[in-house]
Amino acid sequence: MILPSGHEHRSASLRFLEEGGQTGHEILAHPWADTPLGPPETWPVSLRTILATMLDCPAAMFLAWGPEGITFFNDAYRPVFGDRLPRALGARFREIWSDVWDDIGPLVDAALRGESVAQRNLPLMMNRYGVPERSWWSFTYSPVRDDEGRINGMICVTAETTAEVLAEQARRRSEECLDMALSAGGSIGVWDWDVAADRVTADSRFAALYGVEPERAQAGAPIREFFSGVHPDDLPRLRSSIEAVLGTGGRFEAEYRLVQADGSIRWVAAQGRCTLAADGTPQRFPGVSFDITARKRTEQALRDSEDRFRGIINSVDQMIWSTRPDGYHDFYNDRWYAFTGVPAGSTDGAAWDAIVHPDDRERTWADWRHALDTGETYQIKYRLRHRSGLYRWVLGRAQPVREADGRIMRWFGTCTDIHDLKLAEERQAFLLNLNDRLRETDDPLSVTLAAAATLGAHVGAARAGYGEIDEAGEIVRVERDWTRDPSVPSLAGESRILDEFGPAVIVELRAGRTLVVEDCYTDPRAGRRYAATWDSIGCRSLVIVPLIREGRLRAILYLHEPQPRVWQPQEIGLVEDVAQRAGHAVERARAEQAQRANARELQLITDSLPVLIALFDAGGLCRFANAASADWFGMPPDAAIGQSLATLVGDEAFTEARPRFEAACAGRDVRAERIWLRRDGPSRIADIRYRPRPMPDGSTEGAYLFVTDISDAKRIEAMLAREVGERTRERDRLWQTTNDLMGTAGLDGRLRSVNPAWERLLGWSERELLERPFLDFIDPEDHAGTGAVMARLAASERITDFVDRILSRDGRRRTVMWTAVPEGDCFHVVGRDITEQRLAEEQLRQAQKMEAVGQLTGGIAHDFNNLLTGIVGSLDLMQTRIAQGRVDALDRYAKAALSSAHRAAALTHRLLAFARRQPLEQKPVDVNALVTGMADMLRRALPEQVRLDIVTAGDLWLTLCDPHQLENAVLNLAINARDAMPEGGRLLIETCNTRLGLPDLRLHPEAREGAYVGVRVTDTGAGMPPEVAARAFEPFFTTKPLGMGTGLGLSMIYGFARQSEGHVRISSEPGRGTAVTIYLPRHQGALAAEPEPASPAEPARAERNETVLVVEDEPVVRDLVVEVLRDLGYRPIEAPDGPAGLEIVRSRARIDLMVTDVGLPGLNGRQLADQARALRPKLKVLFMTGYAENALFGGGRLDPDMQMITKPFPVELLVARIREMIEHS
Repeated sequence: MILPSGHEHRSASLRFLEEGGQTGHEILAHPWADTPLGPPETWPVSLRTILATMLDCPAAMFLAWGPEGITFFNDAYRPVFGDRLPRALGARFREIWSDVWDDIGPLVDAALRGESVAQRNLPLMMNRYGVPERSWWSFTYSPVRDDEGRINGMICVTAETTAEVLAEQARRRSEECLDMALSAGGSIGVWDWDVAADRVTADSRFAALYGVEPERAQAGAPIREFFSGVHPDDLPRLRSSIEAVLGTGGRFEAEYRLVQADGSIRWVAAQGRCTLAADGTPQRFPGVSFDITARKRTEQALRDSEDRFRGIINSVDQMIWSTRPDGYHDFYNDRWYAFTGVPAGSTDGAAWDAIVHPDDRERTWADWRHALDTGETYQIKYRLRHRSGLYRWVLGRAQPVREADGRIMRWFGTCTDIHDLKLAEERQAFLLNLNDRLRETDDPLSVTLAAAATLGAHVGAARAGYGEIDEAGEIVRVERDWTRDPSVPSLAGESRILDEFGPAVIVELRAGRTLVVEDCYTDPRAGRRYAATWDSIGCRSLVIVPLIREGRLRAILYLHEPQPRVWQPQEIGLVEDVAQRAGHAVERARAEQAQRANARELQLITDSLPVLIALFDAGGLCRFANAASADWFGMPPDAAIGQSLATLVGDEAFTEARPRFEAACAGRDVRAERIWLRRDGPSRIADIRYRPRPMPDGSTEGAYLFVTDISDAKRIEAMLAREVGERTRERDRLWQTTNDLMGTAGLDGRLRSVNPAWERLLGWSERELLERPFLDFIDPEDHAGTGAVMARLAASERITDFVDRILSRDGRRRTVMWTAVPEGDCFHVVGRDITEQRLAEEQLRQAQKMEAVGQLTGGIAHDFNNLLTGIVGSLDLMQTRIAQGRVDALDRYAKAALSSAHRAAALTHRLLAFARRQPLEQKPVDVNALVTGMADMLRRALPEQVRLDIVTAGDLWLTLCDPHQLENAVLNLAINARDAMPEGGRLLIETCNTRLGLPDLRLHPEAREGAYVGVRVTDTGAGMPPEVAARAFEPFFTTKPLGMGTGLGLSMIYGFARQSEGHVRISSEPGRGTAVTIYLPRHQGALAAEPEPASPAEPARAERNETVLVVEDEPVVRDLVVEVLRDLGYRPIEAPDGPAGLEIVRSRARIDLMVTDVGLPGLNGRQLADQARALRPKLKVLFMTGYAENALFGGGRLDPDMQMITKPFPVELLVARIREMIEHS
């Protein structure tokens, strides 16, 4: 058995309601929380006990409880209410039965005064079904008491006797009618039977009773005609009675039923006398018949009424008895015999004395004799032997029933089993005492000892204790326990519960089930193994209640006995109750200890603060103050507590403080500053704050007062204001005089403020800058980048080193590097003009490129000489074979010469493309393709003793950078590696995917976390010491001899990586070599599609005799172009230089296209084209150049109808380009 908690607790303590039939369920469902009684779980034990008894009783019972007379009843009482039933439960008894209150009210008052009231057949005019009806009732009213023994209501056992009363009245009326009939002879029939002749003569009344025609009866008829009306069930018995009288003669009496013509039944009583002859032969048999139907009905009604009464008496859950006036017991109901278990009649007279507890007999007889002598109500509590052999407490009550003259007719009494109520009262008293003891203790150890001692003494246990379980659930610790006497050893200390009790018991306890063992040697949960251990510590029988908190066994309360013991259910329940109370009391004591400790700590903390902290109740009285009250209030905290706010701050200050305090009490924070006069010195500035004190229900109760001396803060604030003013003026001077662009812009794309530097640098006025969107002032090619920066600013990201080009009023573009800091819906910007810096950087880059070109010159010149040897040799052989007339091998020599020429052209283009001057252009780059494409150029730049290895990673990511800058960086690193290995070695170029994380950022703060494509160049050269490697990226820093290097290579690589939002890392070790890794950010996009190379087509011929002007200073090239044009049907015009070509343009000659070399002496190709198009605006121009594309015009764009072709070019390409430009007219 365990002590339930939560819903289980309700189910156990209120199970009698769940088992109390329909009414019990309605009581459970009723909203008692809205009534003075409150929830059923809080009801007094006395109320719950009475309800349990009443609900189990089959007799109709109701209970009126408390001053309000709240109504309870059982299922048997429900029909009594009639239409009132739906509103009866929980209603006031007086209101429910207001229509009969004049009759029953005095009886109720008597019962509530402690008198027992018994009524038999009390007439009441009741309105139960909408109309008044007269009814009769037999009932008893008995007072009931609460847990303190005070009368707190009354209980009624009732039965409606309306039917019995009406039957009795009917019976009496029937008897009166019978008397009248007998007097008048109207209900008596006379008959005379001549037995020998079998001839019955009778009067008309007899004939009517027996259903015979009166005339026939008067004339005489055989007896069988009169027997025809006798009920078939009664006829055999009647015949037998008549035959017996006929044989013996004498008096005849019989009662039997007659069936009437309409089917109804009439009862008759026949009386007669048979006269015998001398020989014993029957002669005459005269007699009379009485109609006794009414009497029979009355008798039956009385029997039915008595049966119902006995049924009610025997169905009541009370022992009911009755005695003669002298006290002789001659009646007991069935409940008496069921309770006592004695044979029927064995307790008649005074024999009931034998089953009264010996200690109670004398007292019981004395009270009973007093009642018999005085006629007063008999009431006593005593113990009566139960059929189980145990004695149980009962409440005996009896009242006399008197004659009209006051003489006692009988005594009627009841015995009510109040054993559970008695135990509940004792338990309640015990628990109240225990609660008092637990409240008096504030120490957890004292709580457990008080609970153990009180419980152990109450139940008579040998040992009682409270133990707590450790976090692992293995060790139980008992600080102190209670023992009955010194012979019982204490179990205080620590022990392993598994070692002491065994696993089966631990499972029970951890499951939250109360462990009850009557004898450990017979209980299978202990077993022989652990039983001896239990016995050795004096706990052969025990009760252990586990306390479960948060699903874990936290503590136990135990009772031990050294001998076997049968633990009663009420004892187990009490132990479970005490365990829960003790557990909660321990937690409360610990919480109070912690609260006191917290209060002390809080007091120490508040006392250490240089702030006045005080609490005032709603009436303005101080309830708490810290040590600062001595300084502010002029009195220590203990003196300030209990003083009013007005007393503490003074009347003058209270005038201001009062409305603030009242506002705080109303739930508002109030703050103010004022001069606070010291009581012993100068004044100070106080920051005063009133805060409402919140209560658990959401209301406020009083207010807190916080006072801080802010005199120093005010002085500092004034000083800071002066400093801020000065710094503001400095900032304004900076705003006005700096050359940096400063301003504020909104996320809506408009400038909000600008400093004068904008107008000085760009020429735009402040009004113009603020009226237009700032994108109007940004180069259109930079709009996309600016939009991305705006998105980052909108996400509250700080922007640094962002570069775009700003349009000035005179049309020039200024390159500006920006820093932007977001703040709300705007951002602050500072921009620095780096136009000249970028020009200088570009010059440095070009110088570095040319340095690299110079480094390549030696290897490339060697390769170029080899290619020229192939070309010249092939041409010489062709010339020789032509002179010899051997032309069969010319095609092979021509292909060899063309192959060498194409390779020379490709090498030249590669070198020119590397060396050209052009702006940075970021685009998606496949680093693997770029590195492998540089292999030939790199091998030509390296001596034969340096081995080049290129290792590319599979599935390499794309990156976004300028591919030419990356080529330049790789070439510079390769040249540096070559110079570091004068005796030869290995140069390794690798690519990889990598991610930079937080550890990398700690080593290189300028890097950013993310995904990168890595390019690593590693050599096996001399390496660098740490101090040299640390300065490797500094501009103009070099360790090479004078004239061997500019010191710009690595610094330019570093600048390229940072400009591409990447990073460079160098690692070197003297004697082991150097590795330089370039990290470029991963690009999520795709490569731009490369156009498919067009297959060579048959050269198109001229169709309209178009004229092409060819201007070329190199005769061989000019003749070649003219020859090709002439072969294709074009009309060529030649000019050896620019001026000659310009004269032809000035002429009236037809010119459809001008093909001109760029590098002409005097007037170059571009100047010629500009002047020629001034004369002929629609003239198409095809430039020929030996430089790389875009090099001639500095990266500028060609005008419409202008194209460029790079030397050397295939004839087919030249023809296709000429045809395309002419046809595109």
